[in-house]
Amino acid sequence: MKRQRTLLLLIVAILLIISCSIPSGQPNDPQAVENTAIAKTVEALSGGSGAGTPQPNSASESGIQPVGEGQSQRPTPTVIPTKPAPTAGANSAPQSQSLSVENVNYSPSNTVYYGGCSGGEETLIHVEATLLPLDQIKEVLLWIDITDSTGIVYSKYAKMWQLGIGDYAGDIDIGQIAPGVMNDPDGSVTFYLEVVDKNNASMHSNAYSLSVWHCGGVLGPPPGGGGSADIRYFIAPAGVSAGETILLEWEVWDACKVFLDGNEVNHNDNYHYTVPSNEGSTTYSHSLTAWGSSCDNSEEKRADASVSISAAGGGNNGGNGNNGGNGNNGGNGNNGGNVDVRFVNNSSHHIVELQIDGQEVILSEAQTILANGGYLDVSVPAGSHNFTAGAGFWNGGSKASMYPMPGGSFTDQSGSVTIVDPSITQIMTQYGNSGYFGGPYWDGTTPYCAAFNFYSDGSFVFYDDGVQVSSGSYSLVKRNPDSYSVVFSVSTKTTQYNGTFYYSGAAAGTMYMNNGPAGWEQIEYIYKGGC
Repeated sequence: MKRQRTLLLLIVAILLIISCSIPSGQPNDPQAVENTAIAKTVEALSGGSGAGTPQPNSASESGIQPVGEGQSQRPTPTVIPTKPAPTAGANSAPQSQSLSVENVNYSPSNTVYYGGCSGGEETLIHVEATLLPLDQIKEVLLWIDITDSTGIVYSKYAKMWQLGIGDYAGDIDIGQIAPGVMNDPDGSVTFYLEVVDKNNASMHSNAYSLSVWHCGGVLGPPPGGGGSADIRYFIAPAGVSAGETILLEWEVWDACKVFLDGNEVNHNDNYHYTVPSNEGSTTYSHSLTAWGSSCDNSEEKRADASVSISAAGGGNNGGNGNNGGNGNNGGNGNNGGNVDVRFVNNSSHHIVELQIDGQEVILSEAQTILANGGYLDVSVPAGSHNFTAGAGFWNGGSKASMYPMPGGSFTDQSGSVTIVDPSITQIMTQYGNSGYFGGPYWDGTTPYCAAFNFYSDGSFVFYDDGVQVSSGSYSLVKRNPDSYSVVFSVSTKTTQYNGTFYYSGAAAGTMYMNNGPAGWEQIEYIYKGGC
């Protein structure tokens, strides 16, 4: 009996020891783990200038391993769900009741790379969004968080630029940012849009995430391209009088960054300012600098422009009127012997750019050549001349140029010059011999790259992962002037698809076509890129 009592006391003591060793919390409770992760995220964001974007509450989301022997040369797909953005107005402003985000598109869609990339890997995320209503938007901010297994390593924002009517764009250069902030090779980037209205109230889009992976040489480059920037034009008036406006315009292709007089600017834009009315005879000088793919001045291109300033009343350009009125082309002034030539716009879009022999003549919104029959009389000297034109609109006193129109040559005896819509072949080739559009898509858990090469003779070749799979012809279906887009058709002997191309400036644009597999029917194709 005594032995039984001793055994019973021993069992009770063991049970007491076990019960004391169990913690009062429950670490395996999913809700407890989630609350802890949320608390850490809030703590991390409140300590700096973070965007407030919900972050991954585990280690790196990349899910991608370096390619080893026998592995596929494609990245392992990463499924990162769309996350809700912070409560509208959470950054600094009250919630806007008038703004809306219609859609957000970004490329690449899944993985972005950095660090010694040499196989054509995407190192920059391009984001585009449609926002309404346009006249209520003050600015659009692209908030960015980069995360690795140690937590948030980078949290800032960049301003997005206006791309078209209601469309804004921005870039996240992971190739430049990640090497200086990543503690681990792989991680993720999360971004969302904050749209601020003219009352300084704001609203947010959903948040989106991509994997960030240190380069392993897995993707091939698109055809063409190169490392040098291409300054297509940098235009300034030859001379103005004190008190008049100077308009600078430029367009740059294949550049990492562009600078006007040392200040970073958009790649296709304009800038205007008024010369002080008391300015004497002098010369104003401006420079446009573009950096190539190295994103430093080792691949620098530069263009210069000088504007001759005359004291008020000097009259560099002759009279002060459009047909004797108050524009830029009227009277003869110092340009005796000039002849008026009428430029008639028979296209479906307003003309906001008209350059004659490289000299811009549309300097104010009042001179816009309206679509479907509008005209502008321009005084030109005797002889032969060349002209280029651009369609677009005005916003707050500045031009938004959407795409170039067909140009040509004329003489002072031509009487009139007609501007027409570009043909579908001019659109899809961007006035070249061919135009390449690439678009990523997924079939199940495997990523692929679809691509079109459109040719100036109206033919096309379609590729899937670099292998030609079909060819045929393409043609115009209809124009959509309100959205700066065209619908076109591609046809082979057995298939036919319609696509929609949206302009976004010279040497740029995006097309959408429902020619993907089940579950990824619509593919977004980017001009000169995409995948």
